[in-house]
This record gives sequence, structure tokens and C-alpha cells, in this order.
Amino acid sequence: MITVTCTNNEFAEEFLTEGEQYQAISSNGEDLTILRDDTGTELTTFTSRFELYVSDSTQS
Repeated sequence: MITVTCTNNEFAEEFLTEGEQYQAISSNGEDLTILRDDTGTELTTFTSRFELYVSDSTQS
């Protein structure tokens, strides 16, 4: 899965927290399905609400 960070929770405050990271399940480019919490609750919302978080796994 890919980690994404919520950057805009306008009109979705009860479902999303700005700055919080979520696990992305799928996307069609316009919509993004994420896991909202540890219970496995899925939420489909606008992709534009998120930015991709890429971690550096390079070891020096």
C-alpha cells in the first residue's frame, strides 16, 4: 500500500484530518480510496485532498 497525507479536509472534517497519513488502496486518478483507521474502514474521496508521501528507504 502507499501512504498519502491529507492536505485538505474541507467538507470532510468528520472523516479526514489535515496532516494525517492514510493508507491508499486504489485510485482512478480523480477519486482515491483510503483506509481511515485500524478497523479497516474504507473511504473514497477526491484525490486532490492528498499528497503522496514517499519515504527514503536508502541506507547509508
